[in-house]
Amino acid sequence: MATTKPRRTAACNPELEASIDEAPDDAERYWIYGDWLESQGDPRGQVIAAARTSRKRERALLEKYGAQLLGPLARIKGAPGAAPLRWRYGFIERARLRRRSATPSLAEQIELLLAHPSARFLRHLSLRTPDHGDDTPGYRQVLELAARRAPRTLASLALGEGGESIGDLGDALGALPSLRALCLFADTAHLDPKSTEGVVALSVQRIRAREPALLQACAWPSLRHLELHYDYVGAAWSEGPPLPLGEDLFPRLRSVTVHFSRAWRGEVLLQLFDVEHLRRWSALRLDTIFLGADLDAWFFRNADALGGLGELRLAAQELGVSRERADRLREALPNVVFGEIPIADPFEDAEPAW
Repeated sequence: MATTKPRRTAACNPELEASIDEAPDDAERYWIYGDWLESQGDPRGQVIAAARTSRKRERALLEKYGAQLLGPLARIKGAPGAAPLRWRYGFIERARLRRRSATPSLAEQIELLLAHPSARFLRHLSLRTPDHGDDTPGYRQVLELAARRAPRTLASLALGEGGESIGDLGDALGALPSLRALCLFADTAHLDPKSTEGVVALSVQRIRAREPALLQACAWPSLRHLELHYDYVGAAWSEGPPLPLGEDLFPRLRSVTVHFSRAWRGEVLLQLFDVEHLRRWSALRLDTIFLGADLDAWFFRNADALGGLGELRLAAQELGVSRERADRLREALPNVVFGEIPIADPFEDAEPAW
């Protein structure tokens, strides 16, 4: 189609934007908006048109019009070697904001991002290293700011860094009505129990306690995918009740993934589960340092429950599984798969399925 000369000011069509809000994963709605933007001389329209046919052409146009499409967002810097922004269909789809110097602060970065037309259809937001003006750790202030400014399309949120306490978030999550995926890089966080009712996928990383307190402190009626990543497991883990993953707290839970960074013994991992819970799930993924032969008895003893899983994936840095042993396990459990289990990264993962 014929295009006019690109202009410097961004065009806007509220009706077409509302259409994308209703179905932000429907590419066709972006194509329609892109045609309209291109007819208005907005270079974003050219970027969207290129996204339909050529990633190479799309990247070239993003580079060509980068200064115009970014504007003040150029002040946002990512971690060394990592881009803080990801684009899709001419708009920023994912943003990883991290305070790296006095200015801009994390709050200022949020203001810059969410006020900008390029973030109009933001899908994922990751917040790291917040300001602690009163020396009180926590993300509540910046999260409340993000919730006030966030578009309706925001569906995925990651908070924390390095295992520090995230603090008291109050009901800030409840102000994000489209939130479906939540990733917390800490095992200490205080949330309003009702603020998590719409969360479908939860990843809790840098865990140091046997049972992350927030599992029982919040309501999870919609949760289907759960990932737990334990930083360290010591002797105190030898005894204790299974994790509270029953139907009363997690009525829709279907997929569970557990990672251990440094497990003393692989059998400790298996003590986390009530075998009866497995009968409701469709996937169980276990990732530990060493998956020794002494665990075989557990797999054989619970073959009936484990065999009903659609996916049973085992991974270990020191697998210790001979071909003969693997064959025996596969004979008892035809659904078992040995292979890598990546740790969830909401900034990278196209679809959270934790």
